[in-house]
Amino acid sequence: MSYMRLPPGHQDPTEYIESLSKFLAKFQWLSSIHAYDSLTEDFWNKSWPSEWRALADEDLFESEQLIGLVKDGTVQDSWPQSLKDYIHACKELSLPRSVLHSDFPEKRNVPQKTARFARVILDFASTAAQDSIVNNEAVKIVDVGAGQGYLTHRVSTEYPCVAVDFDQIQTVGSVSRGANIKKGKLKDVRGVGNVPAVNVNSRKEVLYRTIHINSEKLMELVKELNAEQMDLKDGKSTDFMLVGLHACGDLSSIAMLKTFEAVESVKLMAVVPCCFNLLTEPESLDDSCFTGAHGFPASKSVFSAMQRHQLLLGHKSRNLSCQNFDRFDAAGIESNLTGHYKRSLLDALLWHFNLDPPGKDGTTVPEPSEAEPRERKQHKFRLGKLPIEAFEGSFIAYAQAALQRLGLGNRVSEAELQAFISLPQYVNAKRQIFVVHCIKSLLSRVLESLVLMDRYLGITEMNSEGGLLDQAGVQVDVRMLNLFDIYESPRNVVFLARKQRKVVE
Repeated sequence: MSYMRLPPGHQDPTEYIESLSKFLAKFQWLSSIHAYDSLTEDFWNKSWPSEWRALADEDLFESEQLIGLVKDGTVQDSWPQSLKDYIHACKELSLPRSVLHSDFPEKRNVPQKTARFARVILDFASTAAQDSIVNNEAVKIVDVGAGQGYLTHRVSTEYPCVAVDFDQIQTVGSVSRGANIKKGKLKDVRGVGNVPAVNVNSRKEVLYRTIHINSEKLMELVKELNAEQMDLKDGKSTDFMLVGLHACGDLSSIAMLKTFEAVESVKLMAVVPCCFNLLTEPESLDDSCFTGAHGFPASKSVFSAMQRHQLLLGHKSRNLSCQNFDRFDAAGIESNLTGHYKRSLLDALLWHFNLDPPGKDGTTVPEPSEAEPRERKQHKFRLGKLPIEAFEGSFIAYAQAALQRLGLGNRVSEAELQAFISLPQYVNAKRQIFVVHCIKSLLSRVLESLVLMDRYLGITEMNSEGGLLDQAGVQVDVRMLNLFDIYESPRNVVFLARKQRKVVE
């Protein structure tokens, strides 16, 4: 039986998706602006609601109030009603993210994330075996995006595993970790109460595969593994379980979902997705663009809702879906906002003086001439690490360190920097950035809710009439649950899906 928890006031996933899409389309002007661009594009004057601008006035600005909004949801009586309505809607539309004791009654006391997820995986497989969905003696776990093997080697205490990663260095690290565990140099599993830890020599086999992970390669790998096992076991098939802890972008979408749906021997899936900014998305909402080739949207229902409201998230909105202040205390939030202010003003500085950092090969862009003025363009570069003094001091100290880092140290004098920050459009920049970033950050959980609902519905839609599973006489059940405390891990949602034969009535 599929299950997920909707926000209070919402009973139907279809209605909820409609509300999410409508709201996000209305505020896409906010979710799609990057903080670094807000000054160079005159966002405050061109797009920011006039009645919300008072929050940045010198006599009204209170950074503590904005931090209170972000951290605790505290709303000030003096704020305009339209802003209060926006804040209320952000809260009302965000999926519940608290962990219910009833979902994982025996696992909340497991202190480490990997250990907790490993326990969930093992119990999920064991329950599936009890329900005759898999043969417990034939289960093999495929850890997708296995990295250094922290999860792989924990679940190998009960089931044979395949550690799959795209990076050979990560695979070598996982092999080394496994060897050190067997030698007793590492202990990744400890006993509980009177139950001793699993003897390292009784762990199951771990295979290692380094491949470019996409749906085609992953399906091919699983089929090859199954064929190998059938050769070894007199034609008996293996029951595979796909797992992934914080599997990035399309890895937890296209690759794992398509493999789960298309490969008969894949019976179970447990995945905690992450890095929604790395999801691929079609460039158009035309029907022909919903091909299954993109990580988002995976659900036809979500795509249809996006069509109705002309909503394409784009990279900046997907990026925002992964950015929130849940794990920050008040001092951390203020420090983060100050960093955004300085970085945004640096971008405005480069625009103002029409400067371009040197390319990777050290070449510089020629100075523009009056005859052939150079059009300003968005500055995309990695600033790199700056000395701590640059962040603790004034913007001028920050700008001098940043320009030096970018190879532009001799291009702007201190007097020019002082004149720049005194310009009317930048005098209020810090307060504006604080207001914009705090209010925009409230959209983060709303955007993430749409992505998570898309994943959930994408799995349930595998049961569509005439689909691969329907033709095979199989149906899928999926549960979307909060596994970790949100302060421990912002990406705290796990999808537990399993296939089973349809009951013929």
